[in-house]
Amino acid sequence: FVFSAAPAVGSATVGGCTMGAEVRVSYHDVLPRGDLVAYGVVNRQATLTAGPDPIGMSESLHVTVVDYDLDAHPDTPDQGVATVQSSRAGEGVEAVPLTETGASTGVFTGVTRTVLSGIAGAIDSGGLNVAEGDRLVVSYQERALGSNVVDPLRILTKSILVGRSATVEATPVIQAGTSIQITVVDEDLALTATDGVATVIVTTDKDGESEVVNITRVGVSNTFSGTLETCTRCTAATGCSDLCLAKPCPCLVGTCTMNCPSELEGISNDGVLYTEKGDLVTVTYTDPMPLASYTAFTHVARTGTLEVIPSQFLVGGEPISIILVTGDLNNNPAAPETAVASVLSTKVGLSGKSVTLTEDGPSSGRFTGSIETRMQPELHTSSDPFFAVEEGDALEIVWDYFSAATGAIRVSTVITVAYEGMVQACSLLCSDPTTGAYGRAQAGDSILIEVTDQDLTSALNAVNITVHLSPNPYADFESVALSYVGAGVFRANLTTNTSATSPNDGALSVPPGAVVSFFYEDAIPSTQRVARVRIAQEGLVAASPLLANGFPVLSVTLTDQDLNSSPQLRETATVTVTSPRYTADGVAGVAVSLIESGADTGVFLGSLNLLKSESVRSSGNDGVFRGMSGDVITVAYADALPAGTRSAHLPLSFAGTLEIPYPVLSGNLLFVLSVTDADLDADPLQIDTASGLVTLTSDSTPPDSVAVTVTQTGPASGVFTAHIMPRVQGPGNDPLLVTPLGAYGVNVVKGGTLQATYTSGSDTFTRTSGVHMRGTLSLVASGGAGPGEGLVHVTLTDYDLEGTPQVPITLSADRGGSAVVTLNATSVGAVTFTGQLPVAASPLPPPPGGLSLADSEGLSAAYADALPFATVVTTVNAPNPRFVTPTPDPGATFDTAADCDLQIPLSAADLTPESQRLQGSSVYITAVSYRVGNGPSIPGLIEGAALEDNPPDVRYSTTLSWRPSRAQEGLHVTMCFAVAEGHALVVPDSANHTARCIQVDVIKCRKCVAPGESLDTIARLLGTHWRVIWSTNPLLLDPTGIQEGQALTTALRYATKDGDSLASVAMRFGTSVQILLSVNPTLSADSVLSTGDVMCVVPDVSRYDMCPEQPKSSTWEPLDEQYITPDYLDNPYNWEYVSWDDPRGQPNKEKNIDYPQLPAQVVGQQPGYSL
Repeated sequence: FVFSAAPAVGSATVGGCTMGAEVRVSYHDVLPRGDLVAYGVVNRQATLTAGPDPIGMSESLHVTVVDYDLDAHPDTPDQGVATVQSSRAGEGVEAVPLTETGASTGVFTGVTRTVLSGIAGAIDSGGLNVAEGDRLVVSYQERALGSNVVDPLRILTKSILVGRSATVEATPVIQAGTSIQITVVDEDLALTATDGVATVIVTTDKDGESEVVNITRVGVSNTFSGTLETCTRCTAATGCSDLCLAKPCPCLVGTCTMNCPSELEGISNDGVLYTEKGDLVTVTYTDPMPLASYTAFTHVARTGTLEVIPSQFLVGGEPISIILVTGDLNNNPAAPETAVASVLSTKVGLSGKSVTLTEDGPSSGRFTGSIETRMQPELHTSSDPFFAVEEGDALEIVWDYFSAATGAIRVSTVITVAYEGMVQACSLLCSDPTTGAYGRAQAGDSILIEVTDQDLTSALNAVNITVHLSPNPYADFESVALSYVGAGVFRANLTTNTSATSPNDGALSVPPGAVVSFFYEDAIPSTQRVARVRIAQEGLVAASPLLANGFPVLSVTLTDQDLNSSPQLRETATVTVTSPRYTADGVAGVAVSLIESGADTGVFLGSLNLLKSESVRSSGNDGVFRGMSGDVITVAYADALPAGTRSAHLPLSFAGTLEIPYPVLSGNLLFVLSVTDADLDADPLQIDTASGLVTLTSDSTPPDSVAVTVTQTGPASGVFTAHIMPRVQGPGNDPLLVTPLGAYGVNVVKGGTLQATYTSGSDTFTRTSGVHMRGTLSLVASGGAGPGEGLVHVTLTDYDLEGTPQVPITLSADRGGSAVVTLNATSVGAVTFTGQLPVAASPLPPPPGGLSLADSEGLSAAYADALPFATVVTTVNAPNPRFVTPTPDPGATFDTAADCDLQIPLSAADLTPESQRLQGSSVYITAVSYRVGNGPSIPGLIEGAALEDNPPDVRYSTTLSWRPSRAQEGLHVTMCFAVAEGHALVVPDSANHTARCIQVDVIKCRKCVAPGESLDTIARLLGTHWRVIWSTNPLLLDPTGIQEGQALTTALRYATKDGDSLASVAMRFGTSVQILLSVNPTLSADSVLSTGDVMCVVPDVSRYDMCPEQPKSSTWEPLDEQYITPDYLDNPYNWEYVSWDDPRGQPNKEKNIDYPQLPAQVVGQQPGYSL
């Protein structure tokens, strides 16, 4: 159906239908029968426009909709809405409100903006976040007037492209007077350019000239290109015509192409740009969509300049700095750029290195960089960050550049690696410029001065040397001009004398022993070089006796600056010591090696051991000088400059000394006082004593003074000692203290002093020491606060700490770990301090603030005693718990039976030696577990067993007691025990002591007689007759004579065979299953017998054999041939006669004296049934 005519503007009807009215279309279907209905709405068709297209990235998007159906109110403007959706993922839909342009116009407009952003925007945020290349879709949903029905076929859309950024390029470098090629790439320009032509603007930094250049689209691409001609003044020697003032300049014939007064500003927009070398040309393109400006740059070429620092001579090890000035590399004036230079060497095999140069700033045209150098003969590698050089190397620094416009350009410069200058001075001996060793000369000698410097290779070079000396009593100095002799060598001579002269008179006044310094100022590298010459002086030797490490020695000192050849090294010298005793025996003296006390001091020291001896002969040069007190000895030194022998003479004596071993002594403790003096050795063959030479005094109240006799430690040792006991009076006094026999006691006070004085001839030696109380430490073990934790109590007693509240003590274990325990005073002003250390048994981790201890590990407590200064250490060993005799060995086996008392002694001890044992530690034994047969281990002891409960001790004993019940008969029991430390301090580290296991077998078919039991009560218990029990114990002759505790066999032991069952065994032996169960408590009615099981069997006395008497069978008959009666009252072993005369049917027994052997007792070892 088609409406006959379009609706008129403002009309409410069309084709007779009201706008917005529902149109119903129905169809009656015959097969299958039914009615189909569809609906529509009457409306006018709308239009949608939006722009600009493409749109920039910060522009307004205008939307226009023409829809008369939206004009719901003819008298006022109406409202509508369109939406904009971006192709960017995550960008929200933006609603654009539409407003009618006037009442009943049907034209609705709206606007939104695009925003350049790298992130997606939210829904209805007031704008669209866009980027280059995004696609925007503007949508409008048509609706009929007065209807809300949405028809997806009536949605109008408009797609708009978001503009892309353009790029512009220009020839980077041109020669002045050549053309600039310009290229623009802009996808949007292909859509908006008029006739495929756009423009760029070209300017120069020389002046205000500018040119507009048309760029033309290349084919159907997005690329636009154009060309701009340049001109410059002709500089050729010939062929340059007069300047052309008409524009553009015509092409000229000859060597120049265009000629113009380029130093002037050209006319803008005439198609030709005036340029000169070094100009920067800017090409600017304005992109209309999105609106932006883009630039490219062209440089008018000129030759760059290269500067190198240093410019001529390089000092090896210093860097090479390179400065390049060029405008041709400045492609982007907005950012610093880079260039590359090269460093080349003339050395064969040495590769060059590239150096990156960085522009100082944007468009500066100044590029700088550097490379390190290193003095070495080895060639550098490509990965080394330095350039290897040697003296005399020539280095070329090069910058190469090439472009189509300029061709190849190379700028370079050469520098040389400088030689180090060297100065040397010579007379008797030359100085050494490499080691700094001094030359040698005597006053009055002429000194040759020589400078070698390969950088100075001409007689035109002047070399001057300044000369100074030290010490300088004459205030003289000289300046010496050296003459060129060739090959970089300059020389001159300087005269010396010993009289005072004027400065700079050509002669230097020098005293003996002075050092003359020659200074040369080396220009490259800028360094002062120096050579030194020492003026000879007589040496001086001296000697004196003294003690070294308690032994008498002769100390020798030599002073001779002439021996100090090197100021950096300690030199050596030799002197000889002799005496008339050596001369008389024809023995050469003893040589003494001396070493300089320090570099450049000229003082040499050494010593020689002294031995009191009348004989000076020895097996060799052993470094010992022999003699007697009073011998005159001579120390001689052969001086080379000036030549002569220097000597010293002195009487031989053996220096004495007095020593107290500690600056602070421990009160109430012995110390050894020693006197070393070989002169006291009156008889070299005996142990001598010296009385009245040593006195002890103290500041006690009253002061005490004791004269001490010292005793030689051995014949001719020269060492005399005495034992001294400083006895403390007042606090710290020990009334029970006894001075040991042979020692000297002297009364002192805590904090006082003890002075010892020794007088030897005219010499008096005094030594003073303070006296303080040495602290004492003790360690005691006890139980901890929790299970598995022990404590070690620490006690310190120190009388010097009176009034101190706390003292830190360090405890450490041998195998690692330490802890600091703070001890607290037991009361205010006390001298005793206590504390405790928590201890866990290793391998458990240490408790907080404590230690882990291992079996027998050493435990040390250390206390830093300030007075006397000493570390007081007490060391004990952790307990070493072990099983000891009579504890059974591991795996020992014991047999017992039901109702038998089993007693097994167990013992343990702490095997730590008493002197090392931790007091308070103890051991005990505990039951670990038991196991029946191959069953699981069960903690504790088996039922009925017990350990005697005794308190832990250093040596611990207990007894395992067990009386097995009948229910435990036949059990094989493994019982395990452990020895433990009483306070959980340690765990034994041996498996035989953490789990000592023994075996106990409860024998079947036996029991011990319990109190009050008889054969009859035992038989009744077993469900049999007392005579059966009596018959199974052949050694029991008197059935009434059994004793309490006596072991009895209660049944026969039978080893089951294949196929046996309780019923078959009972039938075979004439008994019942009930009786079998009563004598085999480990069996039950449903037990299945295995081959080889041992079970107990007794006859059923309620069943008597009514068969006639049978002949006796022989023990030697095979078992299966012997006649066995249904019960065992007739005894199948024939070791008794059995008759049946008793009318009650009971047998009478009589011992068979002919029976050669008793029945077998071990199952399987001989035929028959075992008892």
